[in-house]
Amino acid sequence: VGGSHLTVNKRQYPYNTPYHATSGVSYRMIVDFVDMSNSQHVFPTGQSGQLGSTRYKDQVDLYLNGKYRPAWMERADIEKNATGTLYLTPKKD
Repeated sequence: VGGSHLTVNKRQYPYNTPYHATSGVSYRMIVDFVDMSNSQHVFPTGQSGQLGSTRYKDQVDLYLNGKYRPAWMERADIEKNATGTLYLTPKKD
């Protein structure tokens, strides 16, 4: 994987083994401050931390290839692209 500690695509690797990345950034985002709905982002793994989720590793290829997905900032865009709703309800005593 390309990148080093001196690039925007930050990666760390031992100097005696270049391109053998051992760590990198955990999130990348491009923000368009003129048109926030034009912003993009990517996670190195996926949107979910749940191992069985289809979103668990759905962004790996994007991340490794320097690509991004839309970062919906407007409520209408979020609701239009939602695939489900999670409700968190406190336990009643």
